[in-house]
Parts: sequence; structure tokens; C-alpha cells
Amino acid sequence: MKLGQISTYALHHSLQSRTQSVQQQLNVANQEMLSGRVSDIGKSLGGQTSQYVDMESQIGFLDQIGTLNGLLGNRLTGMQTAMGSMVDATNGFMENVSAALGGNIERATLKAIGEQLTGSMVQAMNTSFNGEFVFSGINTDQKALIDFAGTEGAAARSMVETAFQTHFGFAATDPLAENITKAQMEAFIDGPYASLFDDANWSTVWSGAADRGMRSRISQREIVENPVTANAQGFRTAVSAAVLVEVFSDTAIGDGALQGVADRGFKLAAESVADLAVSQGNLGVMEQRVDDAKERLSLQKDVLTTHVEELVGIDAYEAATRINQLMISLEASYAATSRLQALSLINYL
Repeated sequence: MKLGQISTYALHHSLQSRTQSVQQQLNVANQEMLSGRVSDIGKSLGGQTSQYVDMESQIGFLDQIGTLNGLLGNRLTGMQTAMGSMVDATNGFMENVSAALGGNIERATLKAIGEQLTGSMVQAMNTSFNGEFVFSGINTDQKALIDFAGTEGAAARSMVETAFQTHFGFAATDPLAENITKAQMEAFIDGPYASLFDDANWSTVWSGAADRGMRSRISQREIVENPVTANAQGFRTAVSAAVLVEVFSDTAIGDGALQGVADRGFKLAAESVADLAVSQGNLGVMEQRVDDAKERLSLQKDVLTTHVEELVGIDAYEAATRINQLMISLEASYAATSRLQALSLINYL
């Protein structure tokens, strides 16, 4: 009888190879159980791998747009909040001016009313999001409104004073200004003063905003442009009302002319509220479009995700059963290894 070669080394080596194989299979099974997907997509899908890659790319693109839409939504919310504060401040200005007109006009009070609205407009119009001025259109690094009370407002204040002197022939602080009638003052306000807020002066003196708003992609095929910038008429009219009352309440004009200032300031503020409401409505339309796009993107992503799971997803029950079987096999290998280590040639024979 011929006996084959027998050695504990050969038996141990064979068992070790099997144990390593089971361990690798167990690692793969655990990975698939945790991820919910097959570990080797190319091996599993074969020719369908390109389809999987394409759908994953689409999902990534939708996620990117969704993130940008979230930022855009926060930006629009910030703009709506700021515009709401402008409307509130302008309405408060009208109430205060109306109360001042009801009795003797206190110049200091009227000046404070104008300063309050000017400050509110500066703060709200220069609202920023992620370091960008939201009312400046594509000129996001430029202020939407200068700080009229600061050094940068000196040029604008000088322009207002110069317009008065050019029109009447003397400065607003000159004693001659006391003789200006209400009708004359209103003519100045409706003419030379109003022109200080036209397109040319607004863009060079008062604001760094652009006419064109920021453009954003909100879906795969839809790009929207923000319809509101500081160049809209409502912003200009509110600022002109505030500056008018603030500047000319502190001059030598008589009570009649001052009455004209207060009247025109009230009228301009009322016009601005109506225009700001239109801008708020336009902004609301864009908010709705973004919300609708978010919903569509979510549905598209759900459909793609379902298809991906059909391609590479695993059966959790089957995976758990396979892991249990591999664990039993691994434990058997460990037990056999332990017995083999205690084996000698005499015991084997």
C-alpha cells in the first residue's frame, strides 16, 4: 500500500487559505450590509455599469442644484425681510410727518424723522448674505446705498445743497431763504431736486447697484434672474423723501416752505410704499418658482434613486442570512485550526 505525504503544515496551510477566503467574503458581506449596495458594482452590473454611472452623475447634479436653491431661498428670505422693514420704516415716517403737520412743525423733530428713515433705508438696503450685498444686483461687492450720515454721504449732501443754491441763487442757510414760498419750494422739489435721483445721479452718487439682478440655475433647464435691485423706483423715492425732510428741516427756509417739504416728503413716501409693494410681489414670484423647482428636483431625485437601488441595491434579509452562514463557517475554521495545532503525527496515524 502506498501512503501519500502527510504533514501538519500542509493541513494548516490549506485550512488557513480557506479561513482567509471566508474572512474576505465576510468583510464584503458586512460592507454590503452597511451600504445597502453591492460592493463591486462593475462586476455585478457588467454592461449596465455606464447606466449606473450616468444616474449617479444626475443625482449629484440635482444635489448640487438643491444646495444652491437652499442658499438662494435664504437670500430671498433675507431680501423680503429687509423690504418689509423698509415698508414699515416708511409707513412710520408718514405717520410721524402727518402728526407733525397737525400742529406747529418742530424743525428738530422733523429732522429726526428724516434721519430715522434715512438710517433705516441704509441699513436695510445694504443687507448682505455670504458677504454679498443682496440689493446690488450683479455688483455684489458694491453698497446698494451710501451711508448718508457718514463721510461717503458728503458728496450727495453737497449735491443737494448745490441744487438748491443753483435754483434759488442763494444757499439754504442764507436768511433770504426765509422768503421762499411753499409753491416755490414745491416747484424746486418736483424739478431740480427730483432730478438728483434720476438714473445718472443715482448710479454715480447714491448707489453702486446694477440694473441686472443675479442669475441662478434652479433646475436642470431653468435659470432665473432676481427681479429686484436698489435701482428700482421704490427705493429711490423712499430715499428722496427721507433726505428731503432731513436736509431742509435744518435750514433757514420759512414755515411755508417747510410745510411744502413736509407735504412733499409725505407724498414721496406714499409713492415709495406702493412701488416697494410691487417689488415685494416680484420677489415673491421668484420665491415661488424656487420652491416649485425644489419640489420637482426632489421628485426627480427620488425616481433616479429608485432606479439606482434596483441596479445595485441588495436584499437585507438575504445579506443577513449570508453573513450568518459565513460566521458559522469562520467559527468552524477557527475550531479546526485550534485542533490542528494540537495534532501530532502519532495522533494523526
